[in-house]
Parts: sequence; structure tokens; C-alpha cells
Amino acid sequence: MAFGDKLTAFRAASGLSRRELADAAGVSRQTVYNYESGKRYCRDMSIIRRFANALGVTINDLIGEEDYLILEAEAKGGNAARRDIQVLVSRVTAMFAGGELDDEDRDAALRAITDAYWDAKTQAAAD
Repeated sequence: MAFGDKLTAFRAASGLSRRELADAAGVSRQTVYNYESGKRYCRDMSIIRRFANALGVTINDLIGEEDYLILEAEAKGGNAARRDIQVLVSRVTAMFAGGELDDEDRDAALRAITDAYWDAKTQAAAD
């Protein structure tokens, strides 16, 4: 489920209006609408954290491992790293699509591959 869909579902379950969630998270109502409708994707972990706190859920409830890895890549290495990790995540997800891996194992595989990416980047910089 996409971030916007999760945000909408948790907001509805909590009984908050968009305005109330926006006020609690310190963003505009339009920002909440843009995220919920998929017009924009939140890349700011501090905003995601504020949404989670306002909704009484964890960050992992709002974003999955895939999204977390992409946000982490952008924070560590900027847009180029984000694009690289997005491609890796997309390919790994496709590789396991329809397979027998449960979410936990798939997330572990994604984490292992992104860790290998960062190790290779560090090694290349050292050479």
C-alpha cells in the first residue's frame, strides 16, 4: 500500500479530518491532501514522524522498508543515490513478485542489497 493510502487509512481510523491531521503535524491541509491523493510523496522523515505521532502509529506503519530505504539513500547520498536505490528496490521487488517470500524476508533481502550498494560506494570512494 502506498504512503498516501496508508496516511488516508490511518487518518480515517483515527477519526481525524485533514485539517486536524495537518494542524497536529504542522503542515497545511493542502499538503495532507497532496500526500493522500498521491500528487506528492513526502520525502521528509521529520514530517513522516510527526504524522505517525499525530496518528498514534509508528513510522514503519506509514512507510514500508522500501520507502524507508529510498528516503535513507536520499539523506545519505542525494538524488543520485535515491535514484540508484529506487532502481534496486524496483528490480528486487520485481524479482520476488509472486514468489514465496513473506514481507519480512523480502525486506531483509532489500536491506542486504542496499547495504551491499553502500559498501560498494564506500569501497569505490576509498580506491
